Amino acid sequence: MKSGRIGKTALLAAALTLTASLSVGSALAYFTSYCTAEGAVAMNMGFTETEIHETVRDGKHIIIENTGDYDCFVRVKVFAPNDIEFWSETKEGWMKHEDDQYWYYNSVLAPKEKTPELLIKYRLTDGSNPDEFNIIVVYETTPVLYDENGNPYADWDNVVVVDESAGIVTEPGAGEAADTEQEGE
Repeated sequence: MKSGRIGKTALLAAALTLTASLSVGSALAYFTSYCTAEGAVAMNMGFTETEIHETVRDGKHIIIENTGDYDCFVRVKVFAPNDIEFWSETKEGWMKHEDDQYWYYNSVLAPKEKTPELLIKYRLTDGSNPDEFNIIVVYETTPVLYDENGNPYADWDNVVVVDESAGIVTEPGAGEAADTEQEGE
């Protein structure tokens, strides 16, 4: 009777050992499997970089230069005191939208290219020319986006704001809609 009990116990111990070894093997395989990948694709994720060139003689002469590596769209807005009216005499490539008071350069501005000159004329509302005053030119840029047909378009509502002087970069949707905004002299 004792030998039967020992045989059953040995058989049970062998079954448990076999079962445990099977589950340990699969658990060990789970924890030791790995995967490697090789190779890399370099991606340049930067911002559009532009510069404004302004001169003042018989009006404000404004040219925007794309100094970066990405295509962009450009728009310009002019601010002046209430008693000064201003208008553009330049029509080549520039179009003014009355609803938002911006002059839009209506082509893609490629890297290392400049916009045609935008000439902003000004005078006092009484028709005279002021001796001294301040006109502020703000220009904004946004990267070129492409629709499903490959046509370029500008998204002026979803932009990245870069203020290099303060070291601030604001991501899209993180505040008010604004573009790379820079003031002229």
